[in-house]
Amino acid sequence: MWPVTAVIGENGGLCFRYDTAAGATQRCYWAEEKTTKHQFARLTALGAEIVSALPGAEISHDQRYRETTLAFRNDDPIASERIVAHLVAAGARTTQNSIWVLGWFGGFDKLAMTRRILAEWVATDIERDAESCLYVGDSPNDEPMFGFFGNSVGVAGVRDYLGRLATPPKWITQGGGGLGFVEVAEALLRAL
Repeated sequence: MWPVTAVIGENGGLCFRYDTAAGATQRCYWAEEKTTKHQFARLTALGAEIVSALPGAEISHDQRYRETTLAFRNDDPIASERIVAHLVAAGARTTQNSIWVLGWFGGFDKLAMTRRILAEWVATDIERDAESCLYVGDSPNDEPMFGFFGNSVGVAGVRDYLGRLATPPKWITQGGGGLGFVEVAEALLRAL
């Protein structure tokens, strides 16, 4: 119910918005429903296989709410590397954020879904209007956005991943997590 046009979730696998006139949430998936369900069934089986094969691999506590991605805890670098290797061997795409190792099937990421949603729901040409956008992120899964938007900001925690990012954010905040986002908001408000 935030005052936003849309929310892209699961690294671009889905997007939703609240339609106030209809009083309902509208969802947009990267793939058609049948494909999305098939891919998610494959992910569920793959998750069970990984947990069985890799001691210490733990599926995220919010997995039951996911519909397009498989998430594992990302608090042990060695275990995370093994999880990524297993996902890749199964044909899944992967990325990591500050708390999860993510795997999915399909051609989406945050930037791909952003392109689609801005065109379909907002009638915005992202290629033309990219310089009027500001993107803020904190993890390797934000890299496509950092690379595309000329105005990209990483909150301080992104420094932990700079060695792994081919396209880092243009600016990095002093504060981490929510404090970094507040820093960006305050800078924007000062500029008004």
